[in-house]
Amino acid sequence: MGLSYGFREYARQVSRNLQQGLEDLHTEVVDLIGEGYKSFANRVARAFTSKLYVEQIKPVFEDWREAGGTIAVLEEEAEKLGQAFFETEGKRIIGEERERMEQRLKEMVDDTVQQWLHRNSIVHTEFLQLDQISEENTGHVKFRAQLSGVMDNFFAALGLLLSSVVGVVLASIAGGSGTALLMSGPVGWLLGLVIGIAGSALIFSSFNEKSIHIPSWLLKKAATDKRLDEAKRQFQVDLERKLLEEFDEKEVLMQEELKAQVALLVEHIATTMPVTAILRDPS
Repeated sequence: MGLSYGFREYARQVSRNLQQGLEDLHTEVVDLIGEGYKSFANRVARAFTSKLYVEQIKPVFEDWREAGGTIAVLEEEAEKLGQAFFETEGKRIIGEERERMEQRLKEMVDDTVQQWLHRNSIVHTEFLQLDQISEENTGHVKFRAQLSGVMDNFFAALGLLLSSVVGVVLASIAGGSGTALLMSGPVGWLLGLVIGIAGSALIFSSFNEKSIHIPSWLLKKAATDKRLDEAKRQFQVDLERKLLEEFDEKEVLMQEELKAQVALLVEHIATTMPVTAILRDPS
């Protein structure tokens, strides 16, 4: 009888410890999401730089450099390419990378929850179906299968949080900030060099520099291959910074909602865990 009473007291203490330690779990999950989003921003920026700048904008600059032309025509073509990209392929890339981030975060949060439970005396976690891993592997990532109940609810809430943050990013990028970044970043920087060199060569007069035909020999002096490559690096850095800024603006609200979801998860586990969860295997 004494042993039974002692065990019940131990179970109640484990439950209390879980609820008192939810702040630690919240912090760990927030850190995972932050790192996951940083990786997302880096992948999106690299993909945009490759698909938009390298494959579309740079060839337009090279053709313009070889043939000569006006700044107005180059700006118009670059802006059209940017708008079309951000509204179509850019959306697709963000969507695919969001799914990849979400799946990877589920995997990492799953492991983090399991480790946190083990540190808090939950020996067996099968009741949460945290331990079931599918045989399918993609690269080095193992996708967990058959998650259910409270973990399903938690991951559904996490997915909604990520979708809301990425949705704001997508709306901003597709709604004009992506094109504005392109035009003020690599395109603006390169054209600034062209204007500077053309001005020193007395090509321009008064304020109509954008409509004056600039000869090829002068464009080749301004838009060199080295400068085109530097513009590529600048675009990737600026775009990644823009994506991270969008995340930072939503981080406080996201953390508040996430803390509420972590509290619900911990409360459910603490109040419904079976006795077998804290039974240690006989040594």
